[in-house]
Amino acid sequence: MYKTDWKTMELKTKHEIEKMRSAGRILAGILTELGKNCEAGTTTGNIDKLAFSLCEKHGSKPTFYGYRNYPSAVCISVNDEVIHGLPGKRILEQGDIVGIDMGVTKDGWTVDSAITVAIPPVSAISEKLTRVTLDSLYAGIRAAKSGGKLFSISAAVQNLVEQNGFSAVREFVGHGVGRHLHEEPSIPNFIPDKKSGFRNVKILPGMTLALEPMVNERSPDVKIDEDNWTVRTLDGALSAHFEHTIAVTKDAVHVLTIRENETLEEIIKF
Repeated sequence: MYKTDWKTMELKTKHEIEKMRSAGRILAGILTELGKNCEAGTTTGNIDKLAFSLCEKHGSKPTFYGYRNYPSAVCISVNDEVIHGLPGKRILEQGDIVGIDMGVTKDGWTVDSAITVAIPPVSAISEKLTRVTLDSLYAGIRAAKSGGKLFSISAAVQNLVEQNGFSAVREFVGHGVGRHLHEEPSIPNFIPDKKSGFRNVKILPGMTLALEPMVNERSPDVKIDEDNWTVRTLDGALSAHFEHTIAVTKDAVHVLTIRENETLEEIIKF
């Protein structure tokens, strides 16, 4: 199912990675601001409007807007919504966990990142799910070493998720990113079948990847709403989502969308 078309996969130069890093700084700042405004009483539509405004302020484009006719700058997914939630009139409430996923394009280069914000007071399971999902992203980043295998990222994410009693979504995966929002290769958040050629895909210097664990409280199964966008858990349980765009070089992994409330030491600690 997950194959890599090496003919279409573009390895980035140091200069191109720096261009993406500039876009990443913008996106990190926007997501931080959106997270601060994600509070009880506001609507998901208001958060979307703020995202448009912040993109304009920073001279960048909201990548999702118009992509496959998507109508908004951000995807906002609440509680049992996994990804691709449409912003609108929904009023956020105390206890909600809110996934905010956004892409930014600057000077022709695109980055992609997501956070999940918990609106207090939240349940113990919501708090644990959110923390484990973020930790699984960090585990995937640590596994993204030049010369290794992409499936090592998948294994790192799945193992941490399942050790904590949760499940990784199967039907949607991480991806390459750069000149386009979705590039090769695909990056599952679960260990691919032994017969899958994906297990042999190597991590190469110059890869720019959007790692994005989508973690469900119970079953990994999902369904798509009648709006043809919103993906939610099949069993109605909670879901959380975190994402970073990273760049792999010969000697390091660079987190291009690192936010002000994160440190590289926290991400790469063993």
